[in-house]
Amino acid sequence: MSKKTWAVVAAVALSAGLLVCPRAASGQANTWAGTSLALLIESAEWRSGLFRINASLDADNAGYDSDVLYGYFAEPVRDVTVSVASPTQIFFLLGKKAVIELYDKPQFVFYANTTSERAMNNTLEGRAHLVLNRFYFQGGGSIDSVRQRLSHELDLNVRQRSNQVNGLALWQASQEASLALLYRATRFSYGSVAYQGIELATALNRWEDAFDLISYFQPNSRIRFYVDGQYGRHIFAEAGPASRNTRSYAVLGGFEFIPQTKERRAVPGLHGSLTLGYKRFDVLNPAFSDAGGLAGHVSLSIGLLEKTTGRIFYSRDFQFSAFAGTAHYISLNYGGGITRQLTRKVSLTYDLLFGRSLYPALDPDLGGIPPPGSNQYTNHMVGVDVRTARNLRILLLGTYSTRVVDATGQTRSRIFVGLNLSYGTPKGIVSTPISGLSQ
Repeated sequence: MSKKTWAVVAAVALSAGLLVCPRAASGQANTWAGTSLALLIESAEWRSGLFRINASLDADNAGYDSDVLYGYFAEPVRDVTVSVASPTQIFFLLGKKAVIELYDKPQFVFYANTTSERAMNNTLEGRAHLVLNRFYFQGGGSIDSVRQRLSHELDLNVRQRSNQVNGLALWQASQEASLALLYRATRFSYGSVAYQGIELATALNRWEDAFDLISYFQPNSRIRFYVDGQYGRHIFAEAGPASRNTRSYAVLGGFEFIPQTKERRAVPGLHGSLTLGYKRFDVLNPAFSDAGGLAGHVSLSIGLLEKTTGRIFYSRDFQFSAFAGTAHYISLNYGGGITRQLTRKVSLTYDLLFGRSLYPALDPDLGGIPPPGSNQYTNHMVGVDVRTARNLRILLLGTYSTRVVDATGQTRSRIFVGLNLSYGTPKGIVSTPISGLSQ
């Protein structure tokens, strides 16, 4: 393993050692995060002694793509592609209170003709869980090396490496009320890639860290309300980009519906989550304009009929910009969809998504790559979800996307027809506190 991999493994082992020291006798059901962890361990597909394992073999986006480079060149680059991955999640039980979790996802991205875009990706995560009487603690980290399209601003696939450490502490003050503190720090780095004459490593290598203090109120087993206060920073590695170092502040509130164990998706009722609030994006250099306003994320679904579910989606947030002449832009996305359960194992889905990216006025004295005034997106997706066996899922899908760039008036379109296939048991997620805009 590389030095970075050993560093994460050592950090997880050290966290585990520190967390296991307390020996207070208690069960996992005294905090809602501990209850979720216990259910996840009980539902793991493979069990051997102190180990619990979930694993699967996934083939995603296997099919025809009308433009694998998203309009980077004047002529579309058509190809046949597939991403093959084998994610594996392992839990090592250190008693009723402490659990070590490891997750690894190696992935090979294949293009039949565009050989330069073939890539090996990997995501490695490790964390330690500790459950006490009224407290739940989690600490760990991750290493990612993924070649992907970062955003609409960079119309080419770029390898992004990120190293993260994170931790959280949850206090279950009562059956209804709890309080959580979260911290995460991530270092982003990019290879030697140039975009419009700008070296991305010079322009984008940075640290990001953030704190969240979240209070929860859960009046019953179906819904949880919360208020989230956030503070974050972007700190750049190079002297030039450091002029765009920023701080962000947010106060958010909302609710989430809690999925019940083995709950059927066809059950009528409301599902999902809603987070809305105010966010301030403060650039330390006075030459750049600051921003502030509504931010949030809404993802809700409701049973319309016995076998039909409708859903809505909305998000608005301030995102860091890759362009030199501005430090941020507003990302706005909204849409909806409908799912019809055709048989017990087959469902039909249609989703329609709209999006816009809005930029502040550019100061010409700042130089660098000028951002567009706005980008607009439309995406249609039709899918047929087939569960042919207990551990086999096939999703047949087709998408049609268009993008309008105001600076040129050019409309770019993209079509994908193919399927996603998953055999095995996917990664299980512990219901733990996460920052409001990440839900």
